[in-house]
Amino acid sequence: MANPDWSEKRLHPRVSWNFVVKYRSHQDKDTASWEVAVIQNISKGGCYFFSGISHKIGEILDIEIQFPNLLAPMKFSAQVNRCIHSSDPNLPRYGIGVYFTEMDESKRNSFEQTLDFFLKKKPKAGQS
Repeated sequence: MANPDWSEKRLHPRVSWNFVVKYRSHQDKDTASWEVAVIQNISKGGCYFFSGISHKIGEILDIEIQFPNLLAPMKFSAQVNRCIHSSDPNLPRYGIGVYFTEMDESKRNSFEQTLDFFLKKKPKAGQS
């Protein structure tokens, strides 16, 4: 079950936008194939997506996200801080929350500008 006070612990505002993410276990990067998912929300600190595979808390993932304003995907290392079993039969089995531990420094500015752009596009309360 998700922590009901989780939003109080977030350091950065979340963008609910459907970016595609590729990910794999960093430990098995030479043998693991890339998995693909759709990000449910993302911030400057991390992201949340659904996976058909369970991941251990503390596990390091290699992550690639393609943003609209970047020609090449942005690469991250991220640590799993949540793995929640989903009971919704329409979703993959696990909700995975990660925080970014490393990112492409050369693309950091573009990444932050992209998130700021989508934050401004977020509907205000009472709008849909």
